[in-house]
Amino acid sequence: MKRRTIIFIDDFRKPNKYVNCNINKVLQAFSYEDFVRILNYLYNKYGMVDEIWFDHDLGSADEGNGLDCAKYLVNFCIEHNEQLPEYHIQSANSVGKMNIDSYLKSYLKSLTL
Repeated sequence: MKRRTIIFIDDFRKPNKYVNCNINKVLQAFSYEDFVRILNYLYNKYGMVDEIWFDHDLGSADEGNGLDCAKYLVNFCIEHNEQLPEYHIQSANSVGKMNIDSYLKSYLKSLTL
């Protein structure tokens, strides 16, 4: 099994309940700023990450949320000519979860037009 590079965005949950951390390189982002920093670090070191797990609510609303992370990811993929990595959404916020999923699906749909 190939070792995967994964970013787990969540300020509350731990990745080991969702991802096999023993066979994957998993870095946890607790905030929007963490996500931006980790994505750029991993990209520069290993190339595009294999998988991203999204939570919507990340601490203070002023600091960014999971949807902001999704928007940054899409712009990052466009800027670096990369495919969107596999993604999952573990957020308990049903509206936030729907917004992240709709945003990423809309971007993927735009690629086929």
